[in-house]
Amino acid sequence: MRVLLLICMFLFTSIEKLGINPQSGYNTPLGIYAYPAEYVWGSVEDEDMADLPFAGNRSFANIFNGSGNIVDLNNMTNQEVLKYFELMKKFYLKNTDEDWKVSVDRIEDIINQSSTMSYHSDMPGGRFWHVTMRVSQLLGWKKAVVTWNKMMREMGIDGCVDNGSGIIHGSEQNQAVFFFLRQL
Repeated sequence: MRVLLLICMFLFTSIEKLGINPQSGYNTPLGIYAYPAEYVWGSVEDEDMADLPFAGNRSFANIFNGSGNIVDLNNMTNQEVLKYFELMKKFYLKNTDEDWKVSVDRIEDIINQSSTMSYHSDMPGGRFWHVTMRVSQLLGWKKAVVTWNKMMREMGIDGCVDNGSGIIHGSEQNQAVFFFLRQL
């Protein structure tokens, strides 16, 4: 398990608050979405603030440090992904009433399909992200995005970072998501 300390992150908001927006309408896990500082600084040319990433026009720029078990989606190994797949199976089994064999087969099918169904099937991190999404949708509690957050936290993942591939969301090539913030 890789631990990555993110020195500085930017979060753009309409209110003066650093936290999870429970009203998110995106098909991504509930979390605190931010940009690595290097990406933000590289996006602003000649001090033109119009070049800031998504939500860069919001009233507030929150700057914070993120730490803990931050999964680097671009550099995940197959071995790491396999370990997390086992944890996902345990999470699913704990949260479903299905027969054990049916549950395991269902998750194995999703894992096997990830090599062709994932948007980034050529990357272990892309397959990981796809499978976490599909498993959370299967459980479909009130909202799959809440389940997705809970599964990540139960697997011991504090956040994920995507530096340039658009794994977290295809419209944003560089971003990070934190499922909660640790008090430093």
